[in-house]
Amino acid sequence: ITDAHLMPDALSAVPGNLVVGSGGVITPHAAAQALNLNVVDDLTIEAGGAIHADSYGYYMSGPGYTLTGERDGGSHGGQGGNADSTDSQGPCYGLFLAPVDFGSGSVNGTGLYGGGAIGIVVGGTLAVNGTGVISANGMGYNESSGSGGSVYIQADALTGDGTIRADGGPHDSYGAGGGGGRVAVLLTGSGDFSSFGGSLQAYADSYSSQNGAGGTVYRETAADGAGDGGVYVDFGNVATAMHVELPPTYGAFTEDLSGVTFYLRQGGKVGLYGDVAIGGLDMAAGSVLYGNGYQLTLNSLADAGTIDLDNGGVTLALNGNATLASATLSGTGTLTKAGTGILTLGANYGTDLIVDEGTLRIASGTTITGNTTVNGGRLEIDNGAIDGTLTVAGGTLAIGSSPGQATVVDLDIQAGGTFEVDLAGLAAGSGYDQVIVTGSTTLAGALNLILAPGFEPGLEDSFTIIDGSNPIVTAFSDGDFVLAGGFK
Repeated sequence: ITDAHLMPDALSAVPGNLVVGSGGVITPHAAAQALNLNVVDDLTIEAGGAIHADSYGYYMSGPGYTLTGERDGGSHGGQGGNADSTDSQGPCYGLFLAPVDFGSGSVNGTGLYGGGAIGIVVGGTLAVNGTGVISANGMGYNESSGSGGSVYIQADALTGDGTIRADGGPHDSYGAGGGGGRVAVLLTGSGDFSSFGGSLQAYADSYSSQNGAGGTVYRETAADGAGDGGVYVDFGNVATAMHVELPPTYGAFTEDLSGVTFYLRQGGKVGLYGDVAIGGLDMAAGSVLYGNGYQLTLNSLADAGTIDLDNGGVTLALNGNATLASATLSGTGTLTKAGTGILTLGANYGTDLIVDEGTLRIASGTTITGNTTVNGGRLEIDNGAIDGTLTVAGGTLAIGSSPGQATVVDLDIQAGGTFEVDLAGLAAGSGYDQVIVTGSTTLAGALNLILAPGFEPGLEDSFTIIDGSNPIVTAFSDGDFVLAGGFK
């Protein structure tokens, strides 16, 4: 197809190869009608060629359309921009792994369209070259704009240096931009994405403080396995107060994301809007996770962005091992550790902490400014400090690199809590575990003394396991002493 416009009104099946040359265009037959292509062999889009559904989505409507804001952008994969702080933007919607929805429109005196929906299955190689494009962008006109639509591609291999996109439409300083849409590319052959040097994107337009949020791009290879690829939340460094909703707030969300790693890149932002399980979270510098009081269950965590704890904090149900050392913890809420894994805090943070399950470890030399409560699981203070009250209501308090030494302001070990102490010598901090308490100490729980192999304390030896400047209130409960190694 060269210098021609093809508008199929149903699923188009191509028995061999399909080449869209310069000036060749394939679009949907009409607005709000999906464009579906099935190419048995190879599909090539040359420079100047296009398969697009730009502005073929919802007209001045859709799930992400804002009824109350005339100049607000439409939402889809990412939230649309909000031009008027007195109203709210439309909700996010649709599937991360297999997007099929149209983008939502907007209004600025005249109606605007969202991006359309494209579905392409290629039995061989999909090549998108040069200025060639597969696109489902939202419509923009003067003030506001529609959100990006959907692009779903399944191919044996992907090559070229062109563009595959579902961007929000452009806008000006008097209105707000549409949110990015959703893109998913699944490779069924033995290769990966390294042969494609182009752009996979779902950006929002960059013009003003009312920019929308970028959308989502899902990448999956055969080696990943079905449903175990990566969702990229990449805003292209477009500054915005908006974000991607996880899960989307429109409609019932049933998509299984438990094997998917979310990659937050170039200012990408995700807000939790319910308890959700994913495979992992990989945050680059400049990215943000808004907890909003919900639980995120995951197996891996790579940090370099910001975890925002306002609006109720966040529960990280981590079932693997991870370290927070480069991330910023902002806001006034609480970070709660759940899950069976180990979360290590490797930087000084000013936040309240809760341990419900698994292990929360405070690394050596690290100070946590705030109160910490252990309800279950295990808190290990690895020669670190808690500048606040430590309450052990359940679970276990231990010194991580035992023997070691930790410092807290106030210590309250309640009836359901356990203090675990390693004894390997006579020197506090190096021979046995010690907690230095600068404030008050209240004891009512169990004491678990663990004797190191080969160490036999003498009858006159003493161990100051809690060194406080103030009198201790009550003591460990009778019968709660456990001494390993055969000693009593």
